[in-house]
This record gives sequence, C-alpha cells and structure tokens, in this order.
Amino acid sequence: MVFEGLDTIAELRLNGRLLGRAANMFRTHRFDVAGKFRPRGNVLEVRFASPTKWAKAREKRDGVFVQANGVDFRQHLRKAACHYGWDWGLRLATSGIWRRARLELGDGRGIGDWTLRTIGIGKGRATLEWTGRVRADAKGRGNWRWRIRARCGSHRWRSEARGAAFKKRLAVRAPRLWQPRGEGDANLYEVTLELLDGERLVDRKRFEFGVRTVRFDQTKDLHGVSFRCVVNGRPVWLRGANWVPVDSLIPRDEERRARELLDRAAEAGMNCVRVWGGGVYESDEFYSHCDRLGMLVWQD
Repeated sequence: MVFEGLDTIAELRLNGRLLGRAANMFRTHRFDVAGKFRPRGNVLEVRFASPTKWAKAREKRDGVFVQANGVDFRQHLRKAACHYGWDWGLRLATSGIWRRARLELGDGRGIGDWTLRTIGIGKGRATLEWTGRVRADAKGRGNWRWRIRARCGSHRWRSEARGAAFKKRLAVRAPRLWQPRGEGDANLYEVTLELLDGERLVDRKRFEFGVRTVRFDQTKDLHGVSFRCVVNGRPVWLRGANWVPVDSLIPRDEERRARELLDRAAEAGMNCVRVWGGGVYESDEFYSHCDRLGMLVWQD
C-alpha cells in the first residue's frame, strides 16, 4: 500500500494490525499488506496525532534549534514550515492524507530509483546518463534487462542495459534541445522506460524529458565571482518570481490552480520560478508543466 503524502504524524493499521508509522510530510510511504487482508469487511485506519504536540515533545527532549517567526519547535518536524504561519499566510497546522494513495498488486518487483540527465552538449550531439535500480523490496532474483526509448517528433533514440542496478552513458546525435522561454522551443522527448525479466515485461514508466544543460557561471572577477545562469552553453537572464503553496490547505485543487498560475507567469514573460523552501516539494505535474512552458525551476 502506497501513500504519496501523509501530513504528518501518523499510525496505520489494517484490521487492527499495525502496518507502520509516518513522521515526514514530504516523502512517499510504502507498507507491506501481504497476508493481512480478510475476504471481506477490511478496515484501514490512518490515525493522525497533533504535529504541534509531537514537535514540542521532541524539542523538550533534544533542545531548541533555531527560532523562526517566534516558533521554535517546528524545526524538529518534517512538515511545511508555513503551516506555522508566515508573513503571507495563516498559521494552520493541518493533518491528513494530502496526496494520492493506492494499492499495488504483485511480488514487489518493479522500477525503483532511476535517473536520466544530460551530461554535456557538443557539436551536433548530446551525452546523456541514465541509471536504474530494481525496487528494494523485490523478491527473488531476475534476469534484469532495461530498455529506454524516446522520441520528439521524428527524432528518436534508444538504449538498453542489464542488471539489478546500472549506470550507463549514451550519445544522442542531432538532439532537439529544450530551451528556456524566450530563447527557443521547449522541446520535450516522450520517454518510455521498461524493466524486463528476460523477455517478460515487469514494469514501465512514461515521462517527458528535455535535453539540456544548466549551470551557474561563477568565474572570478574584480568584485568576487559572477553568477550567471547558463543553459545549453548560452547565458540566460532569469526573469521570475517566488513560488509558495497555492493554498493554506495545500491539496485543495492543487494541480489545476498551479497550472493556471504558471500559465499566467509565462504570459507575463517569466522564464523561472523559485520554489520556496518553507512550503512543499511540488507535484510531478507542477514540474512537468514548467518543462512544457519553458520555465526553469530554482528548487530550495
């Protein structure tokens, strides 16, 4: 059973049996429910405790860290800092299931951690690095094979790898580069990543990917060091704004409202948003929509 967001101090029971506990709003939690279901009449309980009382108890045990906005104890809690008030919002220490929950069927085998990134861009080619790891709770051994395929219009590339964990580089000729808004087209490849056991498909993920490099030029100068954003080898002037949660009750129509606000930012000529560190890690749809708009994200 997978919970993509539990806010924050929670205990989970299925038919009275303890599945596990949670104390982190920002991460996904997975609980093994194999053999714990009845033929019918199952009861799943998610019991939330006061995050304020929990954090105050931790503060009493471990001491004060750093005072912020008159609230000490929240430094002990993996919860959005703005829930305890900020200059722009309410003090509203919420609790509950704030992102999707689902039941996964199978033997635990599947795609675990994976990455795909651009290492470098040269004349007429790009070097990518992709990594993959079979999920840690996979049971038994397998003849693990990985496939990745991508296309952007008529341009395509693919690669294969083997093993329970791997890291591999590949060269893409004449890539269609993703460019920031105002600098060119925000080209995105439609990517399919597959995990196989021999010839049998075990798991598949689909996502969009932009071939691009992003770095900050910090060359020394007369005054210290410069601080220029360089995308695909070209300096880019960042024009953007600070991004905070769209609502004090964060899950309330979160993705639709985020898309609307990002569209308005793009229409205003922005090419970057800074995701402020006192909020949350935004949804996958948020970052995907930024990609489609040609919007860079500065992630606190």
